[in-house]
Amino acid sequence: MISHVTIYKYDDSYQVRYFKDTVSKEIVIQKATEELRLIIDNLVEYLEQDLLPEEKIIELTAEVLRVNIEKEEVVNLNTKYKETLLETELTVEQMFELMEIYPEWEPGIDYSAGTILKYESNLYEVIAPGHTSQADWTPDATPALFKKIVPEGVIPEWIQPTGSHDAYNTEDRVTFNGLVYKSLIDGNVWSPEAYPAGWQQVNIV
Repeated sequence: MISHVTIYKYDDSYQVRYFKDTVSKEIVIQKATEELRLIIDNLVEYLEQDLLPEEKIIELTAEVLRVNIEKEEVVNLNTKYKETLLETELTVEQMFELMEIYPEWEPGIDYSAGTILKYESNLYEVIAPGHTSQADWTPDATPALFKKIVPEGVIPEWIQPTGSHDAYNTEDRVTFNGLVYKSLIDGNVWSPEAYPAGWQQVNIV
């Protein structure tokens, strides 16, 4: 639970300080536009409460980042706050709104399963138990190591599964050769072309 939230207003920035358990954390928002000020002011009634659910802090940060990305403004998030967000179970929508908190994929790094990374403006989850990244094992080229995270409402392209951990299940939808298909079986590792009985073409209106 988040508690003791305080907002400090300056000429062109805001500082939000709060406690999570007994740890002091903060968000620093620089070069705040008028639109940002309205967003924050609309949430002041929540922030002035003695207790504040953590999802409200996340909602505020996501909205601020979204506006700043659109307006090409600068937002600085305290390192401790990044760690808080990275430890929080976020929805896919929140993950994309908060994309700036995720580290860029780099070669020569030991990655553990479950780590979320950025690569070429996309998000990927490490699915291998643990490996050291290599220059030719980029997330987009090694589905055995990385799973692409797709925004809600977007139908991903079919990718050859490498095993049961990334096989398609019943009702999973994919695009293949410009058409949309849904899987009719669990553990589907075949393409709609290789095993038509495992897929049904779907008409998207």
